[in-house]
Amino acid sequence: MLTGRYHFSVTSSDRRIVCLGGRDLTHPLHTVHKYNPATDTWHSMSSMSITRCGLTAASVYVPLIMPDLAMIVSPAFRRM
Repeated sequence: MLTGRYHFSVTSSDRRIVCLGGRDLTHPLHTVHKYNPATDTWHSMSSMSITRCGLTAASVYVPLIMPDLAMIVSPAFRRM
């Protein structure tokens, strides 16, 4: 993982593992990182607009609206 963290959420999308938010040793995080197990590499994704820790995430397939998976993030433990 590019940034060590705890109290983060994890989901999967397009054969990748996505880690969202959480806390480092001192601050809540807004960063999102994607892991590719096929290449054993981590990549940064677009950050969330606010920091979140203790959140929940899920990947949902919605074929009528989006052809791909959409990540849904709960507002629980939203940090400013």
